[in-house]
Amino acid sequence: DNTTLIFMSGSVSNTAPWYSQGVRQAFLQWHSKTPGVVFKEGQWTLSDLRGSTFCLCPSGWGYGWRIYLALATLCVPVIVQPLVEQAFHDLLPYEKFSLSFPLSDVRNLPELLRAIPREKVCQLRAAAAKYYRALVWQTPDGRAYEMLHLALCRRAAEVRLRLRPHEKPPKWTRCMQVTAEDILRLEPQEQHD
Repeated sequence: DNTTLIFMSGSVSNTAPWYSQGVRQAFLQWHSKTPGVVFKEGQWTLSDLRGSTFCLCPSGWGYGWRIYLALATLCVPVIVQPLVEQAFHDLLPYEKFSLSFPLSDVRNLPELLRAIPREKVCQLRAAAAKYYRALVWQTPDGRAYEMLHLALCRRAAEVRLRLRPHEKPPKWTRCMQVTAEDILRLEPQEQHD
């Protein structure tokens, strides 16, 4: 069992509130002494994430890297990023491996998380184990590079089909039928020196 309910790391004092849309500041203000909540402004380790059931993922530098780290350690991402679309949002079922809350819920976040049934947490973690590779860039297991190619191909195909709806689609537009699950089934590529 994880000892920490929700973990967050990051700067608050050196950062303007708009940097995280005020999420970090609100979280620290409401929960600096809340049992089960750990907020580290300095150094942290992957063990901090592994020892937590949920990981807060506000906006910040490094587009969504907190989500990737949380998924890789099976810490359920708690996304509080108003009006921000996540990486490959049109290809990945974020609702299966993460939770999203509006900024207005930050005050009650620990209570909301404690109310989630253990079975649901297990389902979220199982999906995290399945999908995390879609957001990881490092080889040989990461598939973010292939996901980016798929996302770009699908966007290009949508434009092509919209501009020339009466013409037979070229073969390359078959990427419209490819899914994230197809990408995740690819075998790891061999490492070359």
